Amino acid sequence: MEQSKDGNNSLKDLIKLFKRHLRGMIVVFLVTVVVVALWTFLQTPVYQVNSRIMVKYGREYVYRPVDLLLKGDVQPLLAFNRDEVINTEIEIFHSSELISEVIRTLGAQKIYPKIAQNEDDQERLLARCVDKFKKNLEVTHIKGSGVIRVTFDHPDPDIAVKAVDALEELFKKRHLEVFKSPRIAFLEKQLALYKEKLIDSRKKFEEYKQKNHIVSLDDEKRLLLQEYSRIHSLIMEGKGREAQLAHKIASLEKQLRTIPQNITLFQEEHIDNAKAQLLNLELQERDLLQRYKPDSRPVRNVREKIRLTKEYLAK
Repeated sequence: MEQSKDGNNSLKDLIKLFKRHLRGMIVVFLVTVVVVALWTFLQTPVYQVNSRIMVKYGREYVYRPVDLLLKGDVQPLLAFNRDEVINTEIEIFHSSELISEVIRTLGAQKIYPKIAQNEDDQERLLARCVDKFKKNLEVTHIKGSGVIRVTFDHPDPDIAVKAVDALEELFKKRHLEVFKSPRIAFLEKQLALYKEKLIDSRKKFEEYKQKNHIVSLDDEKRLLLQEYSRIHSLIMEGKGREAQLAHKIASLEKQLRTIPQNITLFQEEHIDNAKAQLLNLELQERDLLQRYKPDSRPVRNVREKIRLTKEYLAK
């Protein structure tokens, strides 16, 4: 009985203690919720872009000793291990040179404007942007497959997408440079050497022709044909010009025969018409003066016509 009473007393004391500190616990809970909510709203949102790249195993993952290839020997193929290949591709993604090219393509001012505002030195700016890009970049291998997952975080979703696209495009170019076949490099080297020899041979041949006054028969024939075509064009152009001038002379002679030797500048009928027009204008003036004042516009217009007609008759 005493033990049960002690248990009841402890429970009652615990309830009393809970009731006594209930208000403080509620206040602490609400303050915690408000602080966490404010911190969440004040944080800048970060967008994550995911991309997957499948690695196909081609001839670039096959090795032949370069020194034996230069000698023309064909050796058995030595294939790389798949994990080694995947790790190599991941290292290419993480290379500072590749990330620097991505930042130059997009522009440091666009991808990380805050860093660009606080940094004037271009080399230091590029280095800081590369470090920031590496922290936001995650390249992992999906186990049991030949797929690489690329994840990039950035506050701007458009910049994040452009950054991943640029990273993948530049990765392809870098991949070709790293895994370039030694046989292709050897052939390109030989091709450049043969081109250089060909140019040198042509130069020596031209010098020999000039030194010994050797002219190519084909070149002379081509030059003569060009000169003949030019002279023929000039002759045809001259004949056409001659025909035009002859036609023009005939036309002028025909017009000259139709022109009389003595030309009457002012004929009598023109003078009579002018006098009749002058008389008509004077009658109009008299009629208008009966209805309008002398300084009115209709009277002034008629008087101006009378003046012009008199000047014509005087000439």
